Amino acid sequence: MNTRGTFEIGCKKIYDHLVNFGFKSVKKGQLLKKKSSDGEFIYEIYFQSSLRNWSGSISIWPHISVSSNSLKKWQIEKYNSDEESGLIFSTRLENLTPLKNKNTDWNIAQNNQENIIPRLCELIEKHAIPVFERFENIDNLLEDISTNSLALNEHFDTKHQNLPIDFLIYYGNIDIAQKAFDNYLEKQKLRNNAKRVYEEMEKTGNNSNQFVTDFTMRRAYLNNLIIKD
Repeated sequence: MNTRGTFEIGCKKIYDHLVNFGFKSVKKGQLLKKKSSDGEFIYEIYFQSSLRNWSGSISIWPHISVSSNSLKKWQIEKYNSDEESGLIFSTRLENLTPLKNKNTDWNIAQNNQENIIPRLCELIEKHAIPVFERFENIDNLLEDISTNSLALNEHFDTKHQNLPIDFLIYYGNIDIAQKAFDNYLEKQKLRNNAKRVYEEMEKTGNNSNQFVTDFTMRRAYLNNLIIKD
């Protein structure tokens, strides 16, 4: 069997473990999707692989994300752009677990699947599923993000993570977004970076995009959030 076929078998086995959580299989199991109970949010687990796979080493890298079609529609109208996605957050599975920042290369070659797949499923069930479940109580989540930034669980490192400004405004309000932005700048020590982006946006309507978090600063600027001294 070729490496693609072995990879798809591995994805199918993971799906079989998670089907009782309500996920549907897309792209032969490479993408697992589920909607929130109110249909507002889309929970996804995407399994990335490598072009360098061979029979003895077949990599699988799980990515976790939450998005919203309603938010996407609002963003398209707000920013007059068809490139909006409605994405609220996305991260590798390891970043939600005690393995955070290790970027593990999970090998699901045929001889490894019996060992690796149960471990992956355990991590998904223990750490990713509860993050999805937090979106079932949007009011509590908005309050938590406004106070603690995007601390999705005790393992998730918020450093270098963008704050979901659009999400906070669309599902909450501008005051919630401002509170979250204040705490974000303070805890991440990004006030000077925010001032740089605001100055560039004021002068040119764009910025030099020096850091990952510049995206947050641009969205804050476009929504008239204030940098407090």
